Amino acid sequence: VRVPGLRATAPVIAAFIVSLIVFGFADEVESVNPLRVLIPPLVTFLPGAALTSGMRDLATGQIVSGASRLVQGVVALLMLAVGIVSAAALTGSPQITLVDRPVERLGAWAPWVGLALITFGTWLHRCARRSSLPWILIVLAVAYGTQSIAAVVFDAELSAFFGALAMTPAALWISRLRAGPPYLVTYLPAFWMLVPGAAGLIGVTEIVGTDSSLGPSDFVSMLSTVIEISLGVLLGATAFHASAEELPELTRVLPTPRRIDRWWHRRPRG
Repeated sequence: VRVPGLRATAPVIAAFIVSLIVFGFADEVESVNPLRVLIPPLVTFLPGAALTSGMRDLATGQIVSGASRLVQGVVALLMLAVGIVSAAALTGSPQITLVDRPVERLGAWAPWVGLALITFGTWLHRCARRSSLPWILIVLAVAYGTQSIAAVVFDAELSAFFGALAMTPAALWISRLRAGPPYLVTYLPAFWMLVPGAAGLIGVTEIVGTDSSLGPSDFVSMLSTVIEISLGVLLGATAFHASAEELPELTRVLPTPRRIDRWWHRRPRG
């Protein structure tokens, strides 16, 4: 439908309509966290990738593009939050419905099934080649597996950094294989999985619609995760290019076993 301004206001309209449905039935299902239910239908509007890419651009000195993406991401979160808060006010929902609270999870097996669903959904939505399916799944598994191990060994707040640090060299290495797809085909799904778009929306909604202290805390946590992912991507790419380009040059200078053996047999004897 070609209506002037519809594209710009679509996120607010979608957030408002979805929130009306969720908050209207929130009293019927008491065990459901309404704020969490809003995330899946609005996931295509979440600007987590824009926020993380903007922070990465700022870290690499691209001031204009980085600042633009950061502002764009924050404005997108505010627009979605306004739609959610407006629907909550219209339905008379209490502030507690806009506060995030722990939910019962399916189990440790659910995220791994989710990786397969993300792979299949990416293949359909992005029209990727069928041969790229296993490679996308491998990079997703590397990112999530490393993140899970880091959350146990180090800290859950630092897990996103290690996930980004591991997935970037994996995607770059696969792109150099003869049968491997291009770098962005495997990198982007894992990147979208790590970016904290949902956490950012929850934090901004709590700030706009409630007086809870959790809002600023959740928003700052989202920003720290954005910085961690950006740093992990930069360090991962740097480490891969260093090992792929500079180390081979170094091995030409260092003595190898074959060179040592050749020198031993050719040494002057007297």
